Order: sequence, then structure tokens, then C-alpha cells
Amino acid sequence: MEKVSLAVVGNGLIGKSHISRILELDHLSLCAIVNPGKSGAVLASELGVNHYSGLEELFAAESVDGVVIATPNNLHADQARLCIDANTATLIEKPLTQSLFEAKSLLEYYESARHQPPMLVGHHRTYSSFIRRAGEVIRAGKIGQLTFVNGSALFHKPADYFQAGVWRKLKGGGPILINLIHEVGIMRYLVGEIQEVFAFSSSSARGFEVEDSCTIALKFENGALGSFALSDVSASTRSWEQTTGENPSFWRDKQEACYHISGTRGSLSLPTMKLQSFPSDELCSWLNPMNTSFENLEVCDPLTEQLTSFAEVIKGRMDPKVSLYDGFANLKVVEAIATSAKRNKPIKIADLERSIS
Repeated sequence: MEKVSLAVVGNGLIGKSHISRILELDHLSLCAIVNPGKSGAVLASELGVNHYSGLEELFAAESVDGVVIATPNNLHADQARLCIDANTATLIEKPLTQSLFEAKSLLEYYESARHQPPMLVGHHRTYSSFIRRAGEVIRAGKIGQLTFVNGSALFHKPADYFQAGVWRKLKGGGPILINLIHEVGIMRYLVGEIQEVFAFSSSSARGFEVEDSCTIALKFENGALGSFALSDVSASTRSWEQTTGENPSFWRDKQEACYHISGTRGSLSLPTMKLQSFPSDELCSWLNPMNTSFENLEVCDPLTEQLTSFAEVIKGRMDPKVSLYDGFANLKVVEAIATSAKRNKPIKIADLERSIS
């Protein structure tokens, strides 16, 4: 079987995560590490692959099937443009860019480019077995017309998390911009496009320049409503990381759920996969009992699934699950939430997009 050759740009935490998985997968081949620093050259030497200081140097020296961009957010836009110019399939780590304006500019560049290679954005939770099964349950109509989603990302980041990155205490840090984009991706995929948001934030627990907690009300285009609780200073396990077991680095609470999605016929909790529903539309009443079952599934590694999907996209066997446009849409919602919390008013997503046109 011919392997798909990939180059990884950036060898920080997420870059090394991609590298280790590429090396483990039989259908993928790591051909190069791109990083201007000494650490990239050392790692490339240890792994026996080529090292380049930049993408220009890579594309001038060899041909690769795909590129994984795993660099700081402020570098994504320029590096993605170089990949577009080289007509090379690319997986860009989330967020798509560091700002909505940059993302809009990148989309316009892509649309006007001579070549439009496959481009994916690294919202890896989309490849989760929990999300896949939940999507199947919802689209099969098992819980009826969607009415409400209640979600949470409540966890407690330790002090050394902020000592290792002082920028996390300052503007541009905080859980809204660092963590929430994952949750937006989940809600858009399972419930639908988000039309409007209203958020309140607080920094009272830590007193940092950025928020430590946020509560959000959401209105979806299909008429469903939602609420989301976000906090990185709450002693709770109601978060994706601590309930799914997908990342073994986090302590797992198997009994807790962090999403509850309701419809006119039933409801589904994630990741417990508890499904409750009325046996028929005629029996939908709070006076009647509901049937309860659990959707069985195996926990997969979403990052591995994402790379496998990337290879299939490169081969032309499937379309990107998370396109540039999806990455842009997720970024719009996060920006709207941050803007709402700052201005203390509801923000319509369409109005925000028009403001950057």
C-alpha cells in the first residue's frame, strides 16, 4: 500500500502529537519537520526525516502529499497561503487564524487562487466516536425536533498552566478564545448553525486580565435554543476532556455528562450516551414514562481518526469533514461570544460578519 507523505510544520505540543500518530499509522509517512528553531532540526535528526526552516524551503526541495500546520495561531494564515500556492493539501490546526478578519482574508485568497487544494481545519472532536453516534441518533429522528442543548466545559486549570504561559492571563488568552471553539464546533455539528449569542463573563475568581468564567445563551437558525457554562477555575468534571476518556492525560469521570440535547420526542446525554424517549408521539407527556437506553460504542482517538480522514481526502475518496468554511464559522461564533461579553449585549452572527466585510 502506497503511503501518504506528510510534513508537519511546528513541533510543539500539538505538532508532536501529530508526529507520533503519523509514525504509528501504516498508511502515513512522515517525510519532514518544518521549524526554524534548533528543536525542529534535533527532532528531525532523531526521527531520520528531513528538516526545513520554512515552507518555502520544503516546497523547493521536495514534493509532499500533505502538510499539517501545527504552529502558533498568528502564523496560520501566511503558512496556509504558501500551501495554497504550492497546491498542497493542508490540515490547519484550530483556530483557522488568530482573528476573524484574517480568516475572511484567507478564504478570499483561497477562492481566488489558481489552485484550490483540499484544506481541513483541525477541529478533531468532529471525528470522535461519541459525536459520530450522537449525530446518527439525532439525524435518525430518535429525539424528534431539536428544542434545546445544554452544555458545559467546567474544569480547574492548575497554577503551573499559567506560569508556563503568562500570555494565558492576558488579552488573547482566557477560556473563551482557548477552549470554547471546540464546543462551538460540537454544537454546530449536532444542533445546527448558531444565529445569535448573549454572554456574560467574570474574572472574579483569579483576578486576571481575561475571564475565568462565562455563561452563554444561544439561538440556533432551526429554532432550537441553548445554554453553555464555561469556566477554567471550577472544581468540576463536567467537561469533554474529563468525561470522554479520549485524552488519557485527564482524570476521567465516567458517570458525568457535559452535554444534554433535548427534542420533542426524547433527549440524549453525552458522553454517557443515555437516550430517553417516549414510545410514540401520542404518549409525549410528563405524566408518562420514558424508555431509557444507552448507545454502546468504543472510545477512539479523534486525532488519529482525523489524520486517517486527511489521508482519504488527499486520495480523493472523501470531502473534508471540517472545511475552511467550517473553521471560519466556528471562529465567527467565538468572536461573537467574546464581543457580547465585552459589550454586554446580544450579538447576531450575521451582523458580526458584515462588520468585517
